[in-house]
Amino acid sequence: MSDRFVSCIGMALLCITMALILKNLGAKSVPVLISVASVGMISLFSEGISDLFSTITGLAEYSDISDYLKGALKIIGVGYVGGICSDICLELGEAGLSRAVSLAGRLEIFAITAPFIVSIIEYAIQCAEG
Repeated sequence: MSDRFVSCIGMALLCITMALILKNLGAKSVPVLISVASVGMISLFSEGISDLFSTITGLAEYSDISDYLKGALKIIGVGYVGGICSDICLELGEAGLSRAVSLAGRLEIFAITAPFIVSIIEYAIQCAEG
C-alpha cells in the first residue's frame, strides 16, 4: 500500500468520526465537512494522476494516432472526474446537481468526440467518391 492510500484511509476515518460526533450534537455542517474531506482525499492522488497522464501523453506524441489517443485520454479524464463529482453531489443529497454534472460530462465528451466523428465521416465520403 502506498503512503497516499494510507493517508486517504486515515483521513476518511477521522472525518467520519468527526461527522458522527457533529451529527449527534445536531450540527448542520456535516455535508461541508464531508465535501472538504472528499476533495482533500482526491487531491492526495493528484500528483500520481498527473504523472500518469504526462507519461501517456508522452507516449502518444511518438505514435501516429496521438490526436486520437489524446482525445481518448480526455474522455477518460472527463468520465472519472465527472463521475467522482457526481457521486459526491449525490452522497450529499443533491441529486439535481449530480444529474447536472453528469449531463455536463456527457456534453463535454460529445464536444471532444465531435471533431473525430466529422473527420471519420469526411474520410468515408472521400473513400466512397474515389
